[in-house]
Amino acid sequence: MNTKIKLFIIIFLLLTILTSCDKNLKNPTQTPEAGTIQNDPNELFEKFYQDTNIPSTLHSIFTKAINDDPAAQSQIYRENFTQIYEKIFPFGYTPNSGTAHYNIGMMYYTGIDEIINLSTNKPLAFLWFKEASKNGNLDSTIMMGDMAKNGDGIPVDNSLAFSFYLNAFEIEPNETAYQRLGECYEKGIGTECNQATAYDYYIQSVLKINPSDIYSSLSALYSMISIANQTNSDTLLLLKAAGSLNSIENEQKQAIVKHLYEHWDNSTDPIVTNLKNQIQPNPHFSNNFIEEFMKTSYSYSYSAFSEKYAVKPNRTFEDAQKIQFLEPPDFDYDFETYLQQKNYDFYEYDFNGDGENEIGIPISHGSGGHHSTYSFDIYKKNSQGLYEIFSQTLLSGLFDSLQLIKFEDKYYFIANPETDYPKIATDLMAQSIDVSGKTHVLYLDYRQYAIKHILTKTNENFSVGFDALISKTHEYAHEAISAAKTGTIYSPDDEVTIDGISFSQLTHPSYRHLRNILFSADINNDGATEIIHKGLTIANYEEYTVYDIYKNIEDFATNAKPIHGRIPPYEYTGPYSLGNIYDKLPMPKKIIQLWTTNYNGKTYVSALMRNKFFYSLQTFLIENEETSVVSQSMFLDEVQNMNLRFETPENSHIPTF
Repeated sequence: MNTKIKLFIIIFLLLTILTSCDKNLKNPTQTPEAGTIQNDPNELFEKFYQDTNIPSTLHSIFTKAINDDPAAQSQIYRENFTQIYEKIFPFGYTPNSGTAHYNIGMMYYTGIDEIINLSTNKPLAFLWFKEASKNGNLDSTIMMGDMAKNGDGIPVDNSLAFSFYLNAFEIEPNETAYQRLGECYEKGIGTECNQATAYDYYIQSVLKINPSDIYSSLSALYSMISIANQTNSDTLLLLKAAGSLNSIENEQKQAIVKHLYEHWDNSTDPIVTNLKNQIQPNPHFSNNFIEEFMKTSYSYSYSAFSEKYAVKPNRTFEDAQKIQFLEPPDFDYDFETYLQQKNYDFYEYDFNGDGENEIGIPISHGSGGHHSTYSFDIYKKNSQGLYEIFSQTLLSGLFDSLQLIKFEDKYYFIANPETDYPKIATDLMAQSIDVSGKTHVLYLDYRQYAIKHILTKTNENFSVGFDALISKTHEYAHEAISAAKTGTIYSPDDEVTIDGISFSQLTHPSYRHLRNILFSADINNDGATEIIHKGLTIANYEEYTVYDIYKNIEDFATNAKPIHGRIPPYEYTGPYSLGNIYDKLPMPKKIIQLWTTNYNGKTYVSALMRNKFFYSLQTFLIENEETSVVSQSMFLDEVQNMNLRFETPENSHIPTF
């Protein structure tokens, strides 16, 4: 190909990209319509009351309640409008934030005919979102941007969408606002295309990842991978981070799994070679199954694997009437009633490969309200035609769900203990039953990890002369991650800890404090030394941390309070963190480790967040009542090797409860 042809192709591709961006940029602004209702809040309220059949005598009190009058909200509840009340003011409601307007908007957006007889009306939803946005509601502002971008209930308007996303960013620069703006810059939605700016926004979204709501950050991470692929950058660590974070099977997850499969099949990841070397023959598990199971673990695709090979129940509880047992099954009530009460179907397959079908009954529990199958009882027909107990699978963990699959004409029972504590997404278990009824177990235990640095973004104001500081924070981050994995609070060697302090006022019988640390530092660089308390407790398998700043020891002794009662009731989903440190650090309340570093006479604060194997580190300088970001980094606790082991529990063919 000669030089002129190459040049022509390059120019053509550039023009195609620019034209695409230009089309997105020049989409005209249009005003959404909602019948005759435009911007009059009174008309919006009246329409809502009409649609929900609220008596006119209560219109005034409802309006006050929606505008966050607590007395009016209580009166609505007493008037027996429970269903509407719970939709507008749900558990965890945040007053004075436009939340009620947003909730009504979502009622119109989704439609809830079965409960309140309210039909979907997205143009009206948009206007309610607009009212909420006036009160500084972030979610409403994001929703308006999404609706304008996608033409969802209103005409497509890219310029308007970009404007809404900018407004959302001004309200709160959280992970969703960063992701949406990144998408605008990547695709030229309402603004000029700028891949570098898009990538920076995506980084910020990922760094602000919130374990309670990771999907915007995940979307940003997928986009980072896409942009990195275009520049031929190494994306393997990003792929693994994305795979480990997303447990929902969607199009993006499938793309990630596909790439990781390619690394496995082609052994382009050195770790894969180590894993494949662990494969060893076993009479109860084929080599193909073992490798496929390991590949599933490596690619974080357990859900897809279990769905692909899943075996559906082929018998209903009505069929139980035809079954005769040698001895009644060891249930609290009879077999048929058990299946009916549990709303369970059951299985009749050749579980042990002897050419005859057995009956498999899933045994469930409801620990913590979580119903799952933790074992299977297998019954086999004897010479008299009666079914008697033949085998029982090994009990899985507290929250594990045991699933039946069929791989290459053989039945296996598999489980992923990701929901158990500690949360290890890669560990898997498979069980098989032989012709004598013995249960054989395959374990994939990952215990060797290495903390890998993915990337670091440094604030341009700290780009010169701070390499040593950033290097030191990375060294500490490795130590802090290791401490977090063992459930302890991290404190670097040069942190000035205060010993001999009683923490008795922080104890509570419902919580187990693993560690409390007090240390001193001039955390805000004002010339005065403060006292900082770091506390960690575990309850209900979740971690809760507290980071509070006190003026001095006396202030701590007088004002320190136990973590019990300080966690909002709707935030009992760890890891959760609290404390007045968040008055100074622009981060989600999900910090798991925090420490200070003295560098060139100033104190710098580093904060670490975690989501499964992914860690984000941010270092700040607090000075003159302002907080500046120094650097931001991403790490992955990457699996290095595994322990593949087989067990045949004693007396596994004689189950006991």
